[in-house]
Amino acid sequence: YHYWPGYGYPYSIQTTVVRYVPIDPYATRGPVVFFPPEPPPLGTPMPDDAPRRGHEIAAAPELGTYLGESFYPQLSTRLHLGNLSERQLKELAEYRAARAALLEELRGRLAATRGLAPMQRARELESLGRAQAERLEALARREEALRTGLLRGGLIGALGDSGDWNQHRRWRLGTSQSLDREQTLGLEFRVMRAAAFYQDGLSAEQRGLVREVAMELQAEAYGTRAAEPATAADERLVFFPPATARVRFALDLPAPLTARIEEFRAQRKALKAELRDVLYTRDAESRQARTAALRRLAVDQAVRIQAMEVLAEEIRLDIAALGRPVRNPPPPLPPPDLAARITALQTEREYLNIELLGELARLRRAADAASPLTAAQVREQLAAFRKANRTRYESLAATQAALRRELAAHFATGPRPVSEASIDALLNARDDAQTPAALWQKYSDYADAVFTPGLSPEQRQLLFGGALEQLGFPLPSGERMP
Repeated sequence: YHYWPGYGYPYSIQTTVVRYVPIDPYATRGPVVFFPPEPPPLGTPMPDDAPRRGHEIAAAPELGTYLGESFYPQLSTRLHLGNLSERQLKELAEYRAARAALLEELRGRLAATRGLAPMQRARELESLGRAQAERLEALARREEALRTGLLRGGLIGALGDSGDWNQHRRWRLGTSQSLDREQTLGLEFRVMRAAAFYQDGLSAEQRGLVREVAMELQAEAYGTRAAEPATAADERLVFFPPATARVRFALDLPAPLTARIEEFRAQRKALKAELRDVLYTRDAESRQARTAALRRLAVDQAVRIQAMEVLAEEIRLDIAALGRPVRNPPPPLPPPDLAARITALQTEREYLNIELLGELARLRRAADAASPLTAAQVREQLAAFRKANRTRYESLAATQAALRRELAAHFATGPRPVSEASIDALLNARDDAQTPAALWQKYSDYADAVFTPGLSPEQRQLLFGGALEQLGFPLPSGERMP
């Protein structure tokens, strides 16, 4: 899932044809934009830092406090240009202050009610939700005003450039007769990712669903093709409100609860499929026509989105009634000998990744030279790198497989079963801050936003944004708009 924007998936060696014209995503003329990192599944270790491609455009550190906001890309362009007006700086400060006050109040009530029975706690939190509702609505209006307002004025406006990702885009989806949809996945991902932030006509809830569509497309388009088949635990990775949050439910849940979860997944999948189809098929239409179509869809989907939220709350109440963790708990720490071997594996893997990223950077510099490499030449040279390091790759794979077997055998004698996903988390954790106990502490707000009954959808999104900031993401680098 770590195919995050700006994290090194190979845009520079992709060649896609739309309207029979080769599209190089780096050969663009728009301003620089930064997209937020995609939230990881609950309890997953964070990467130590973003993989480097060679020509990174560093994100402004201030963006780290807006990871959950719909104006993140618009603000990123402004910060990169350094042209925020005094009025916009004031609006941002007022937004942060209002958000911080609501979040502090919510966290305080969550802490104060943590020892209560589930239903009593839910009633206490519902009371706070009613008290905060008006201020949360005002905060949402401020956020939308910033999302649209950051595209106008200042140097961007003076140059006749709105800062909209779509303004200079000369290619459109669904217009080529030579390629099927699967072949344009990379471009469809880019359109969906941008639509979640730039497209008018979407409701706040739909923006979250479109981001999930983009996350799924990103993994489909840029994920490794040689991955092992998904395990049962991986197949149970569920997008569960607030939007873009993902959890792996335990495999031994009661059948009625499992049926509810599957019904929820089906409803969410249907809503996202409709959004994806409208955005894809209307991409070549005018902005006004596309916005009108999406406004109609927003009205059509509003009742179904609300019904889906009701079902999600019923699932949370069922989970609370179980009186035990619904997610697969993290495994205990491995014995010292296995821990040392895991560290050695991780170190060697990082060295190999650094060398590969260096090769990608060298190839990209060559592609930018007077006689650029063709896509076929780039692929050939990357294949040569992998061939030259085949022994190291095979050794890493064999070592990891052996460690996974030994960890599974070790934990099989413990008091409770340990999932393959949890073992993979151990193999990928890098330091004390990434140990299972420390990770779950960092994910406490994330878990509350997803599982605690009684919170309103707006409170969940507020708390989730605070959780993302606490996780301390390395911010993805920038890219040119098309």
